[in-house]
Amino acid sequence: MLLLRKRFWLVVLKLVALLYVAGLSLVQVPGLRYDLGPREAVLIEDPADLPAELSRRQVFASLAGTASFEHAFTYKRYGMDITYFTLEEYGTRVLVKTYDRVTDEWAGFVRFPGRLRSFDGHHFSSRLREIFRERAGVEVPANAYVLGMYDVPEVDGWQMAAVVYLGVMWAGMIYFFFLWRGGCRQPVNSKQ
Repeated sequence: MLLLRKRFWLVVLKLVALLYVAGLSLVQVPGLRYDLGPREAVLIEDPADLPAELSRRQVFASLAGTASFEHAFTYKRYGMDITYFTLEEYGTRVLVKTYDRVTDEWAGFVRFPGRLRSFDGHHFSSRLREIFRERAGVEVPANAYVLGMYDVPEVDGWQMAAVVYLGVMWAGMIYFFFLWRGGCRQPVNSKQ
């Protein structure tokens, strides 16, 4: 009976390990869906053209507008300086994110290409809401978006390597957990 319990818990532990590795690969899916998606940007000329719902999707878009640095700020996180600013025509409904240093030339830009996704699906969204509230006294609406400048859809070698690695790891775990019956057994010496 004790042996049966040990085997049961061992199988449960193996299944948990398999689910964990499968979950790690699912983290890669939204990024891969964007990177393997259409390469042609969706042209958005004014706020009325914004997609109605982007809760789970990300779209390669090119927004027409004028940069507004009135509420701009640089968010320093994990050794990176990320600058956020808005577009005049969209107000706080679209927040533009860039890793580049913003200069005076940016005021002359009329088109902003990049990855458009819902604000709530963006990293650090709750902290960004607080920063806007504290520094600018502005509330970010619930239907807001983040545009990651120059984030064009292209397959990243690291991302593909991660998916391949997780697939090989998952297949290896299935083999060793459930299919492999061998071992390093020494033949029993027969007495002569």
